[in-house]
Amino acid sequence: MFALAAVAGAEAEQIGAAAPALLVAAPLVLCAFQLSGIVRAAMPTALALTALGALNAHLHGRPPEPAGLFHTVRLHGVILEASESNLLRSVFVMRSDGGLRLEVEANGQAPQIGSRITARGRLEPFDQARNPGETSPEKLATERGLDARFIHARVLCIDPPDPHDPHIWLPLVRAWAGAQVRSRVEEPYAAILAGALWGERGALPPDLRAEFQDTGTVHVLVTAGLHLGIVAALCAATLGRLGLGRIGSSLSAIVVVWFYAALSGAHLPSLRAAVMASFALLARAAGRQPGARR
Repeated sequence: MFALAAVAGAEAEQIGAAAPALLVAAPLVLCAFQLSGIVRAAMPTALALTALGALNAHLHGRPPEPAGLFHTVRLHGVILEASESNLLRSVFVMRSDGGLRLEVEANGQAPQIGSRITARGRLEPFDQARNPGETSPEKLATERGLDARFIHARVLCIDPPDPHDPHIWLPLVRAWAGAQVRSRVEEPYAAILAGALWGERGALPPDLRAEFQDTGTVHVLVTAGLHLGIVAALCAATLGRLGLGRIGSSLSAIVVVWFYAALSGAHLPSLRAAVMASFALLARAAGRQPGARR
């Protein structure tokens, strides 16, 4: 039932009917309180999962295929991440004004993170796997939240970052954190540490990235359950020692967990882990005891 509720919410959002679906579900919750105790307890949870499914689909639903694929187009957008940058060539991630996240390959040095640019280039999809069993570049790009490639790009105009643009706040925090790591740790260890801490993989050298993929250890560079669990436990324990108590430390840790998930890119593994960690912290705040079988 709960899985169906989450799927229903996601499907409703994809067809643009999330609000009607929740409006229909709300009266069902009211009716549930007139029914048996099991249904009464299950319906609010089902409604919450319907809302979470709709929210996840809204955040991660794949946007429509870009209209300019395989054509040279002019795009406006903001720089979110720089993977490679030198005087001759740069690779960076741009969020277009249409909402697409694009991997841009351009001539010259990458603009500052947060800058708004106007660029002209060619839109192309990511390649499929060429050999059986090989991980496709398209799948890897999807894991990073990328929608297409913008190649042979020429930057026509660069405007300074707009501090009021919420899309650049987290990229600027990630850039600051990356600079702090690289000022203290040499490459490629700095890139590996940044990947392990908040899932940054764009700065990894291609050969090192291939080694992680070939050895099946690329999951250590994806922020997921282990990372969120450690953050939640450390935060709750630290705040508890500072005198916030069980309830205050648990609720504060939920805020930190969701901020950390957003900082890591808000991909599906981190969101799933954040939801589970939040339920665990809420149970801790309510004084519930773990009931795992021994």
